[in-house]
Amino acid sequence: MKRGYVRVSTTDQDLALQVDELKAAGCERMYEDKRTGKNADRPGLKRLLREVEPGDVVIVYKLDRMSRSVRDLLNICHDLDGRGVEFRSLNDPIDTTTALGRCFFQMVAVFAELERSFIVERTTAGRKVARARGVRFGRKPKLSADQIEMARDLIASGNHTLSSVARSMGVHRATLWRHLEATSPS
Repeated sequence: MKRGYVRVSTTDQDLALQVDELKAAGCERMYEDKRTGKNADRPGLKRLLREVEPGDVVIVYKLDRMSRSVRDLLNICHDLDGRGVEFRSLNDPIDTTTALGRCFFQMVAVFAELERSFIVERTTAGRKVARARGVRFGRKPKLSADQIEMARDLIASGNHTLSSVARSMGVHRATLWRHLEATSPS
């Protein structure tokens, strides 16, 4: 049986192209994950590895869809080979039944891991530059600086409690407390 494995790194990405290609290649069963390849916790891959049988063929759209780590990829393919299961990548000429095919497979896996490392480096550098320019990452603050100052004045007047001010501003008292603590003069 031909079994296809598809993966995208985020839930925003679409599996359609990979699924269409694998169906065209004759895959009868599909297994999918929507999470990064560096993550070992991939339920679709685990299910595929549980269900494959001798004589099956595991097919992926590209080699990096199976894994971003050479060690992980080699372990998976070694396990498949030991169980009598073939492995094919549609966009990488991989045939793990020959010595040259195994060699080429390992070289392609190294380049897939290298590409992943480059992506991480570029992303890290981009975040560093953005932070230096004042870009803030994460969730937007619930309260503006003016709202925090107004809350501080109301509480300091003694006529309002932290809870009543938080309620009037539409936030939880813990949220208001965090904002007050973060902006308190040291």
